[in-house]
Amino acid sequence: AWVILVGKMSLFSEELTLFAIVLDSTSATPTPRLKEQGVSVVPLTVRFGEEEYIDGETMLPEEFFRRMAEYLPQGLPKTSCPAPGKFEQAFRAAAEGCEGVICITLSSGVSDTHHSACMAADICAQDGIKVEVIDSLAVQEGNSLMCEKAIRMRDAGATLEEAAAHMRRMAQEIQTIVALNQLDNLVKGGRIGKAAGVAAGLLNLKPILALDKPDGVIETVTKSRGVKGLLKDCAAYVKSIEEKQGPCEVRFSHSNALDRVDAFKAAFDAAGVVYNPEPSWMGPVIGTYTGENAVVITTCPKEDAYKRGSWEIAVEQGFARAEGRTAWVEANERAVLARREYKKALRELRRSRTRGTVGRIKESDEQLKARAKVNDARADAIDEATKKHAIALAELRDAKRAGVTDDQLKVFADREAELRAARDNLCADTRRVRLEEEDARVQARSEVGKARVSEEAMLREEWRRLKDAADVEYRLARAAEKARRKDEKAQAREARKVMREERNVKVEAAKARERELLTSYQIAQADMQDAYMEAQDAQRRQIRAIRAEERAAAPAIREEERAQAARRRAEKIARDDAAAAAYRELMKERAYARSLERDAAIDSTDVAYRAMCGDLDDKGVK
Repeated sequence: AWVILVGKMSLFSEELTLFAIVLDSTSATPTPRLKEQGVSVVPLTVRFGEEEYIDGETMLPEEFFRRMAEYLPQGLPKTSCPAPGKFEQAFRAAAEGCEGVICITLSSGVSDTHHSACMAADICAQDGIKVEVIDSLAVQEGNSLMCEKAIRMRDAGATLEEAAAHMRRMAQEIQTIVALNQLDNLVKGGRIGKAAGVAAGLLNLKPILALDKPDGVIETVTKSRGVKGLLKDCAAYVKSIEEKQGPCEVRFSHSNALDRVDAFKAAFDAAGVVYNPEPSWMGPVIGTYTGENAVVITTCPKEDAYKRGSWEIAVEQGFARAEGRTAWVEANERAVLARREYKKALRELRRSRTRGTVGRIKESDEQLKARAKVNDARADAIDEATKKHAIALAELRDAKRAGVTDDQLKVFADREAELRAARDNLCADTRRVRLEEEDARVQARSEVGKARVSEEAMLREEWRRLKDAADVEYRLARAAEKARRKDEKAQAREARKVMREERNVKVEAAKARERELLTSYQIAQADMQDAYMEAQDAQRRQIRAIRAEERAAAPAIREEERAQAARRRAEKIARDDAAAAAYRELMKERAYARSLERDAAIDSTDVAYRAMCGDLDDKGVK
């Protein structure tokens, strides 16, 4: 059917076009499988020191995690997003034969890939190439889900605008949960602080991260204690998402952690969560920051009847419409073929006419050459006759001088007349041949022009006949198509009416259920109020009993307090008296020690004075 043709087919003024899909290499779908489905892939790069690898082509996930474990003591491998030039090259190659390109990138809150694709789209827009860049706000399986949906829409005949609008709505509904085993890679990559990583390791905390909407930035949902707490919290979080969005498609991606995925499956089975049993490998770009033994859980609401977009309703009617347009398409194809045949015949006519003209020109040239030879021969004869005539005249003059007779002069005159007549005849024959050649040339030209006009008129008439037939078939097909569209609109109105009635029934049922819940809630609230009042009364009675006991015991407590105060005063007085006596004894000891020191100093001074006086006496000093 014409609705699933890929490329562009021109039918006079009608063009049937589809959009192309471009994706980066961070989705969970392998690159070769995407290329088989007609999706262009722009890869990211991973660098281990000086060695650079292309994601999904020269570096597969299994090999990446083995190399990362060996390289981890030196640091983390470096990842880089594609340059805008690579996206521009992919957009231009994919846009050939399509009305536009839709590009799906991983979350802009995780990488600059989305910004690079937007720059390339702006460059292509200057040349009239329409590119819609979609921020998936997700990673891994989220990108794969959006790509699978875009492929189905492309094959079903949706327009670029319908697909872009559906992809943006889908990006807001997809939820991405990341369950980490350790934070070493995030610490080394600078995503979190070193202190937070050390504290999480000491407390055995397992963080659960999620890509926040609508920005796609990684945020912490909760921190679980141990692996069991992590499994339980993830299952509860996914269950809460399904309660808000309805039944969801749940998929797993892992970083060399199949045993961890099995544990998650068991936890989800216990919680009643339905999931896709086939996990996918986490790519090198995301695995660089999550490290090994991490699991990414992706949820996306399943397509229900109330979530069908306008393109889905159009697809349901598209194949029936295609059958109705078949006659119109075939008529246009026949018109195109007729026009091509007309142009081909016209080209053949021009070629044959050119060949005939060239042949005639060649033939005319040969005839002219032959006639030119004849004329040259005649001119030579005329020149010879002229020379003979001149010689004869010279001989005649010589004869006159020599005394020639009249009979001889008459002979010479007759000979001169013959020569002149021969020359005149040759000139007349030359003029007649030239006039005949010109007449033949004019007649040949008129015959070629008549043949050309008749052939072109025949071809033009044939093409006009085919075009009129194609126009008639086209108008009939258009009329049939309008009638079908009218019927389809009526059917669509009936379908919408049925849907509204079903929705009203559901709304009434929901309101009745809400009233029942409200009644049960009010009854439960009244019971809770009665129980609360009884608890309050019991508490008040208990408080009154405690206060009565306190009042009864108050005199004894006061007497005890007075006795304790008297004992404390007596003890304080005794302590003060003992301290004063000790202080007086200390002062007496200090005074006695000072008196002893003073006496010793006086004695030493007297001894020194006597020694000095003895020395002076010895020296006789008075």
